[in-house]
Amino acid sequence: LLMPRLHIFGLALANTIQNSLHALILLALLLLTVGTLSDRGILRSVCSSAVAAAVMAAVSTGMAFFLTSSLGTDYLLARAATAIVPLVLGFTAYLFVAYLAKSSELSLAFQLARRYLPR
Repeated sequence: LLMPRLHIFGLALANTIQNSLHALILLALLLLTVGTLSDRGILRSVCSSAVAAAVMAAVSTGMAFFLTSSLGTDYLLARAATAIVPLVLGFTAYLFVAYLAKSSELSLAFQLARRYLPR
């Protein structure tokens, strides 16, 4: 439904909507199964992840629109930059916000990386 008007961005938006709804359904099932999440630290984790994801979306979308308007889409290199640069900047923004929020998941990921990646 979104492809005719938004092209490839419509596909990305549809996928985002699908994954978000899937996460909300799983959260509802989790709440029905275990009850409140406030004493488990999950609510804080969900909120900090949501804030980091919103910042990532804003950075990625803003950079994609900026690059599209600046570089156009006529050349392969411009298209590649429009795809890769927002991805890298969005990922970096997510990590930065998660770090500022003292995300326990990010700390765990860094611990696992230090343990299993070669030095």
